Amino acid sequence: MSAHIPPTAALTAEGSADYFLFGCVTYASAR
Repeated sequence: MSAHIPPTAALTAEGSADYFLFGCVTYASAR
């Protein structure tokens, strides 16, 4: 995972999941 996780997203499971999915989409798009 990236080290640039927004504190607000890390505070909640939903936020973390949203950030994780966003990271997956970004990674897939970057390929």
